[in-house]
Amino acid sequence: MPHGNGTFATDRRASAVVVVLLAALALAWQGSRPLWEPDEGRHTAVALQMLESGNWWVPHLNDAQPHLAKPPLTYWLIAASVSSFGRNEWVVRLPSVLAFVLTGWLVLAIARSLALPRPALAPVIWASSLGPFLAAGIVTTDPLLTLFETCAIAAFLRSGVLERDAPGRAWIRLMWLAYACGFMTKGPPALLPLLASLVWLGFAKRKAALQALFDPSGVVLFGAFGMTWYAALVASDPRLLGYFLGYEFFDRIFSGVHERNASLGGLVSAYLPALAAGLLPWGTVALWRRLSRERGAPESEPPRCGPERPFLWCWLLVPLGVFVIARSRLPLYLLPLFVPMALLLHRDVAAVWQRNEVRSVAVTALWLLLLVGARAAIAHFPTAHDARTLSAEIEQVMRGMSGPATEIVYVTCERETEAAHFPCEPAYGLRFYLGVPVVRVEPEAGRPLPGGVATWPAACDEAARADHALWLVKPEREEALVRTLRQCGYETTRLAPRVRDLAALEVTPRANRADHRTVTEEAAPEASM
Repeated sequence: MPHGNGTFATDRRASAVVVVLLAALALAWQGSRPLWEPDEGRHTAVALQMLESGNWWVPHLNDAQPHLAKPPLTYWLIAASVSSFGRNEWVVRLPSVLAFVLTGWLVLAIARSLALPRPALAPVIWASSLGPFLAAGIVTTDPLLTLFETCAIAAFLRSGVLERDAPGRAWIRLMWLAYACGFMTKGPPALLPLLASLVWLGFAKRKAALQALFDPSGVVLFGAFGMTWYAALVASDPRLLGYFLGYEFFDRIFSGVHERNASLGGLVSAYLPALAAGLLPWGTVALWRRLSRERGAPESEPPRCGPERPFLWCWLLVPLGVFVIARSRLPLYLLPLFVPMALLLHRDVAAVWQRNEVRSVAVTALWLLLLVGARAAIAHFPTAHDARTLSAEIEQVMRGMSGPATEIVYVTCERETEAAHFPCEPAYGLRFYLGVPVVRVEPEAGRPLPGGVATWPAACDEAARADHALWLVKPEREEALVRTLRQCGYETTRLAPRVRDLAALEVTPRANRADHRTVTEEAAPEASM
């Protein structure tokens, strides 16, 4: 593929400078910020459970609660990082940090494949946009998903598919392998760029290239690396087929059961600010340049005609359309789309850059310093989602216990009657700081996952798993919980102080405790409690 003319002496030097810049941006202050609930705490807890239990195949939040919402690749990488380098925030974030660096390098490779002028500017635009920068180092699946999707598109373009109907088979196989890794990271959303590629080839009437895309060896690679985990779990428990296809796929697209901005207002609040703020400052630069052209400013160079920009638009708009239609919406879902957006902004930003390169470099350097400073400030920003501060509060409560806690149990809120889940949703990041498993008990029917969350009538079953546990419950539910546990043969002791408006109870078995399974249904708290 042809390469664009860069501003550096050689492609190798450009790559080296870009990687150093990306690493500096990604690594700065990553160990300072505590884990934030819920996502960072949950992903870290699953990885720690893998390390402690030795079960790397079926993700669990604790010994009793499987967590199959996402495939295990992200948890594997976090667990491997902790196993290799120890337990601290920097180590937990290392997979996401490396994903940021590698994604930026792949953006450079794509810019060269598309023969963009000043290709080294493309990864700078992407990495210094507010959205990708803030997402760098977040302990979740999205940075890794962005890496694998970008790798797949880079291989797709490197195969020569834009110019010829017989793309390089080795690159197509690499594309399928990257999609397999993405599928093992987040499941079906990983295939959205593939859908965009198919749509583009279809509209371009590239039938031969479309057929070549489904190289048998590549498809087999995808099946072997991307589908084996799902197939093995469904084979072990056929009920999981309904869980994966129903709750995790169909419901995320067509229902609001996941309670993630399912309404029209949620669509606007989840995505519009993420797109507008996430493109700063380069979206503003490109808009200013477009407005300048409208006012008659001369064009520095004629626009290039070719298949590149239609493909980039397809790469952006097809997944975005799916995200708009789907009723499970979070801002980080858009993270992979900042790659095509950065490449689409490249032409306008490069034109502005060319007018005064020295000033552009200086302003960009100042912006990068502001970004790094903002990350340092965010690390000390007080928030209720700070698992480190919460762990200190709970540690103070634990000092009043008669012995070390072997488990922390959250009794969660009823979704229908209580809009705010926090703080009675489990803070799984406590396991990282306190070394104690965190468990949830729901006062309503659990999620449709076989062997999943214990419901309120099963509170005694949960108490039986830990001889010495700290229970956290809303004060209005405390009396019902205490009555139930005492019926099962457990002593409860109220501890002080409260934890974020939650009553803290020490739960221990009585010496003459009868088998809790003999407790009648009437012993359970009533539904109205």
